[in-house]
Amino acid sequence: MTISLLGAGLLVLAGCQKEPFEEPKEKPAEQDEWRMTLEAVKGADTKALNIETDGKLSATWTTGDLVAVFLKNGAAESLGNLTATVNPSINTRASLAGALTSVTGVTGGSTLTLLYPRAIWDYSGQDGSAPSASGTLATKYDYALADVTVSAVDGSAKTITTDDAFFANQQSIYRVKFTSSDNPLSVKQFTVSSSHNKLVQSRSYNGSAWTSAFGSVSVVSASATADWLYMSLRNEYADHDPLIAIDDDVYTFVVKGSDNATYTGTKSIPATTALSGYGHFISIENVTVSKLSLLAKTGAIALKEDIW
Repeated sequence: MTISLLGAGLLVLAGCQKEPFEEPKEKPAEQDEWRMTLEAVKGADTKALNIETDGKLSATWTTGDLVAVFLKNGAAESLGNLTATVNPSINTRASLAGALTSVTGVTGGSTLTLLYPRAIWDYSGQDGSAPSASGTLATKYDYALADVTVSAVDGSAKTITTDDAFFANQQSIYRVKFTSSDNPLSVKQFTVSSSHNKLVQSRSYNGSAWTSAFGSVSVVSASATADWLYMSLRNEYADHDPLIAIDDDVYTFVVKGSDNATYTGTKSIPATTALSGYGHFISIENVTVSKLSLLAKTGAIALKEDIW
């Protein structure tokens, strides 16, 4: 009897229970996004990188590639990203489309600067891996620029129309091998600097132009290797006035071998190469380096400069 009464009580309670009250859901606010679509064209020395069977470097678009949009003479921040869809007939052409998060200052006649492959222009963190469409050289360090002119801004449809984009490469790709005592050297990492101190570490946009920070550039390999190591270098010594005679540039390499020893060596870069601009694939077959050795200071220490 007790069980039956309890059960009946539960049924009564269940029958009297009201449905829970739900607050009406608000419709999500529409994002104030402007759509932008354009055609992108580039030469063989720009975009995603691959090493062909003949050892040459090829460049193509890859679907999903990102392009950051900046307003010339506007804000320093990116307006948003466009995504590439490769032309099925020719992979050096692509359609770029995306939504801009800001269009402040964008009007008919405005100039937009497009930066591939990301909004941050930085050459640090390179891993020396061979070029490939999905590798870090293509997705992080193969920078290319294009300027386009806005032909129409449709406020009702929230669309921006521009002319086609023609990209230009902003650095060269190098590959290098090291030798010590005439033998191939297995390398964990290396740092390169220039005698003219024009190697670019990073670039920043100030709203109207890109400015560069100079210094050494490092490569840290995932594993020690005596094979080719690759790097992306922008050497602005190439921007020197070609009418003024210049001397060769000299690259200094500081290398950490698989034996954890430190090696150093130099390589002269001919002035003709330095002045040939960007977008090249340069092989440095042998950089001869020597192991560094530190000798202990002997005798009495008289000056603080003697302490190391």
